[in-house]
Amino acid sequence: MFILRSMHQYLNVWTTRFENLLVFIASILLAVLTFIITMGVIGRYFFNSPFAWTVEFSEYILLYVTFFSASCVLRQAGHVNIEIFVEIIPEKVKKNLYIFTTSLSLLASIMLTRYAFSIILDNYFRGLVMYKMIHMPKYILFLPIAIGFILISCRLFILLLDGVSNTYKSK
Repeated sequence: MFILRSMHQYLNVWTTRFENLLVFIASILLAVLTFIITMGVIGRYFFNSPFAWTVEFSEYILLYVTFFSASCVLRQAGHVNIEIFVEIIPEKVKKNLYIFTTSLSLLASIMLTRYAFSIILDNYFRGLVMYKMIHMPKYILFLPIAIGFILISCRLFILLLDGVSNTYKSK
């Protein structure tokens, strides 16, 4: 039990640090996104000369922000919950249901992580490039998905350990 508790603490500390770093990067990217969109609007409406790359950059930034902050949202339980059925079931069943759903989520997250990495490696070795306004290697677009799902998997594993070790408290 001591080893499990130590592993839990170690994983929680490092996952939280990495989540905080990625949320910081996502915050900077949101500021950059705001600036890019503002410049695009100013260019379009005041100078009649829009920047063609603003939409594409905005898409990429939104992708990075979403997956860089997803694990932190999971940690803070800030995601959408449907609790209508959970509230009417007994506490013991809630805990078992929590362990079951967290296990399924962890399995899905691991599978999505594996799939994202296989796409990254495939795109990298094939040298695929996205030919839009900005020519970019295609694997770069899948990096935030893989990173996000690695962190989500770590966070779900931590939550699963919480559920199994009786530190789970229903909300």
